[in-house]
Amino acid sequence: MRTIAALFSFLTVFPVGASLLAEDLRPIVETDFLCHGQAGRTVKHEGAVYEDCAGGHGPEGGIEPALLSLLNRFQEEAGKQLVVTSGYRCEPHNLYSWAAVVRKTGNEKDVSRQSYHRAGAAADFYVEGVRELKAYREYQAKLASLSKTLHGRKLPVPAVWTRLYAPDEVRDPDNRHAYPYIHVHLLGKPRRSLPPAIAPQ
Repeated sequence: MRTIAALFSFLTVFPVGASLLAEDLRPIVETDFLCHGQAGRTVKHEGAVYEDCAGGHGPEGGIEPALLSLLNRFQEEAGKQLVVTSGYRCEPHNLYSWAAVVRKTGNEKDVSRQSYHRAGAAADFYVEGVRELKAYREYQAKLASLSKTLHGRKLPVPAVWTRLYAPDEVRDPDNRHAYPYIHVHLLGKPRRSLPPAIAPQ
């Protein structure tokens, strides 16, 4: 009976399907944030042609350390692997993404031309193996709460802004997958200056 009770207690803390040890999870690192541009892609919008970058590069100076710390801490507490679908976006890739979505939806606010992705201070991610929207609402609340807790302890994690995207919402070129996903960016001034947004031609 003692063995059965111990097993029940173990499964309560670590539900089936969850990673049991932080060591089982691959850390979120700067290479997860490389720009997802693809050479040769163009989109036409209102007479202008927007050309994507070649991808595979990050921002000068790297990704914001506070963002990496927050995502890794959140991953440990969630017990599941995070998949960063959109990390750094250089200015050409961000503008290409903006134009691609605007052409599809007509809404110029669906992708920000002032995005913090351009400074390595934002990320879009999903949780591997989890597709239920309810679970993502809980993850979103947990992420915001964790940021406040860490910030309150004077650790190098500022407050964040988050948004949850459902599977049926409009997707930018970096997020054409079947999962819900969460956008998070650091509030306040980024460690490095945001590049000036390129005006549509």
